[in-house]
Amino acid sequence: STTLTCTSGYTNMHIRITQGGSLLHEGDSGATEPITLQRVTSDLVITAVAPIPRDITAEWDVADSTHPTYVKMIYDVADTSVATPLLADGSQTGQTAFNISYVSDMMIDGVQVTPALTHQFSETGKHEVLVLFADNQIRSSVCYKVQDLWSVMIPSNYVNTNASCFKSCPKLAKAYFNQTLSNAVANNFVDKGTKLEVVKFGAGVPGLNGANILANIPALTDIYIEGSTFSMTDTNIGGEAVKSGGYVVHVSSSFDQSAIAGKFPDGTITADL
Repeated sequence: STTLTCTSGYTNMHIRITQGGSLLHEGDSGATEPITLQRVTSDLVITAVAPIPRDITAEWDVADSTHPTYVKMIYDVADTSVATPLLADGSQTGQTAFNISYVSDMMIDGVQVTPALTHQFSETGKHEVLVLFADNQIRSSVCYKVQDLWSVMIPSNYVNTNASCFKSCPKLAKAYFNQTLSNAVANNFVDKGTKLEVVKFGAGVPGLNGANILANIPALTDIYIEGSTFSMTDTNIGGEAVKSGGYVVHVSSSFDQSAIAGKFPDGTITADL
């Protein structure tokens, strides 16, 4: 018996097994494949070839096909000499470590791991992490000041939101909030994201309610509102250093643009969804 596991960044492989020159098995598998052979009578040759890894950044806003209820996050790792914080680990000034008991399961680059606040990567570059949170809830400050977080995608099965969840993440460039919420997004949900370019709100997000939501985001280029309505109780967008030249707010052709008029300083509302 043995287990074959792809190296980081690879998600599937092609396996060929021969015994004494005769073919026993050939086929494709996922990132990990257990192998058990009975009645071994001569030399075995097991060959596993991993194809070129997929471009995970192109799928940042798509739920994982095998784990559609997991939050998908991509991390841009530049330093492998130290463990990379995946969730708030208490290492940053003013940061409180997230309670790991709220994490039910975790997959890193296609391999199931014991849930942890940090992970030691062996390679630099982009890495995909899937996290299943208990009770389908995103609790307060889960990724507050997480330094290497590049993107986040929260699927529709999640039913709550809290303050400061994705605030002050210096590499966060793309975010898709596709929760099914009874209340609007609360204060400080995404604030001080200096690299944030694209934000999407799914049809189940009813709006924004509070201050410093999508504030201080000088790199913003696009906001997508996928629902038919979107309530905003305050002017949430903007704050310090709004992007020069503005940004585009994408809505559907049936969307009542008067409901959000004046809520996006320097933004242009376009019905192209």
